[in-house]
Amino acid sequence: MQTKKKAVRMRKPSTGELVALRDQLSQLKLLGAVDLQRIRLLEITEGTYMDVFEVPSTYARLLEGRLAVRSPYASGFYVGVLDKPTLRFKPSIPLAFRACRLCGLTLDCHIVDERGALIFTYGKPVMPDKIINIAGNLAPVSSENGYCLGWGKPCRRDTIKYLCPQGDVGWYLRRGG
Repeated sequence: MQTKKKAVRMRKPSTGELVALRDQLSQLKLLGAVDLQRIRLLEITEGTYMDVFEVPSTYARLLEGRLAVRSPYASGFYVGVLDKPTLRFKPSIPLAFRACRLCGLTLDCHIVDERGALIFTYGKPVMPDKIINIAGNLAPVSSENGYCLGWGKPCRRDTIKYLCPQGDVGWYLRRGG
């Protein structure tokens, strides 16, 4: 029995995909951190999501043809994941590193103390006594020393407001990457 081979291709986003991506990057206040003209989507047929890359313009033309992509994850800057059915965007850890450079300048970030950084890196919620600054919603998380830890958002249980990890640098270590 012959199995159906999944096709992988790098392509430009459709207008709807680009608008959804622009809106969600704007909500994160990261619209200027990513060049939308250089965005390409890595699509796997029958897949439920697409990986979003910012690709250098000289390399983008090579990817758009029928040229097989041997190392797609080396094709550019990994921005995140775009869900196919809902067009919901999930930012990547590399984008968090890029965004953390803007903390305190043009971007309000979550900032935790040293103990909070350790807790966050283990993928655990950070309680209020370890939080130095909490931003409004999903935002990059930084230690008080300026080290980028990932993405987090405020959570609330009863009257206690704490920080929930949405993606952290320790994930790579826990998964063996």
